[in-house]
Amino acid sequence: MTRIFISHSHSDEAISHKLVNFLLAALRIEEEEIFCSSNPDQGLDYRFNGVPDQLKEKLKNSSALIVLITSDSLHSAWIPFEAGSFWTTDKTVIPILGPGLTHDDLPGPLRSLLSIPIDVKDWRYKVNNAINQLVAQLKIEQKVSKRRDATLGEFFDVLRAWQSKRPSSDPASQEEIEELRTQIQEQERSHNKQLQEMKATSQQEKSELEQNIQLYQSQIRELEQQLEQARSLTSEKGVYYHKLRDLLAAGNWKEADQETAKVMLEAAGRESTEYLSAEDLDNFPCEDLRTINQLWLHYSDGKFGFSVQKEIYKSLGGTKEYNDNVYERFGDRVGWRKYENWVTYSDIFDMPENKANNAKRYGHLPSPPNYQEILHEEILTTEIAIEMLSNETSLSAGDIYVIGEQAQLNAQRLADLEDYRNYDLYVRGIGKTLLSLLSREDL
Repeated sequence: MTRIFISHSHSDEAISHKLVNFLLAALRIEEEEIFCSSNPDQGLDYRFNGVPDQLKEKLKNSSALIVLITSDSLHSAWIPFEAGSFWTTDKTVIPILGPGLTHDDLPGPLRSLLSIPIDVKDWRYKVNNAINQLVAQLKIEQKVSKRRDATLGEFFDVLRAWQSKRPSSDPASQEEIEELRTQIQEQERSHNKQLQEMKATSQQEKSELEQNIQLYQSQIRELEQQLEQARSLTSEKGVYYHKLRDLLAAGNWKEADQETAKVMLEAAGRESTEYLSAEDLDNFPCEDLRTINQLWLHYSDGKFGFSVQKEIYKSLGGTKEYNDNVYERFGDRVGWRKYENWVTYSDIFDMPENKANNAKRYGHLPSPPNYQEILHEEILTTEIAIEMLSNETSLSAGDIYVIGEQAQLNAQRLADLEDYRNYDLYVRGIGKTLLSLLSREDL
């Protein structure tokens, strides 16, 4: 049963986890009695329409609310309304303010409560007072130990070091974002007015107002989700990322991987060649790279994405200079090699062991640029073409074009036939191209 509800922005996940550790060290309470939505075992499922009901049940069962306020969370419509649901009761509400914030920055009803600013000298005294409040409200005992002091110090160190994680807006969608923000602010003002009126009404009128407030909360959350989507799908080249988002949200990893290849070609202006060179990846639009990577990170819970692959590659000693040994170890780690051989694109998804492990293997997706089209049949066709070009000295320019077309090779590949005489060398060539992407500083 939930006893303490921690209200926070998703971007402040690390801070909220430190807060949970401190509460467990300071109070005789079990972890399942503290609700923190960023905890994977407790989070709400935002893909379905039942989120308001899930949230309402958690708030109803909680006896105390701790509100973690940062400059990011001030832009969320969720937090003021989670606090507002407690404001009309006798339950304990404790706002904790991050760097650069004062009591005057608190939204709506939170200004009537005593807060704990991180920037004041007596913050430790204020925290102890808050713990005393929780002890009285929950009728539980305190713990006194070195771990309590250590976890409190860790929590405030992380909070002091806080930095904003809000992405910059795409100028092309700025007008839409401002319109959504205005709607959210109007709903918030309406909600605050309803809360003020609630104190002076009869029980029946109070019930009607509560129903209206629940409706406002649902509408505001929908607007907030639209706002976040408008911010997260930005593109310097006008690429449409909604299909990629929907495939990832549905967990259709193979289709999402193929869609990733398509949008990357579009963003790089290489749809006609269907091939990305190292130079293309060096100059790939920053905003589009960020959007693609963030979508993979978000919908895989941090398991997939180019930035995950970059960290794995660096941990193996990888640099921008290609090294066979490092690249092979990287392929082993992310599941692109088996029994010291590179697997085909189909095997990445269809091999039994990959089907079982893909969801757990960090960095497995997305597959490297240009890898999607590689199948054994295509490589065999390529080798046949190479053999013909090597042995037939009397081939005309037209013959070379036909052979290249049949082998599904573009002009750039035909110029480097010696590098692609077998499947293994072909994949190594792709690896050299991939390093341009994994060496990007903006990942």
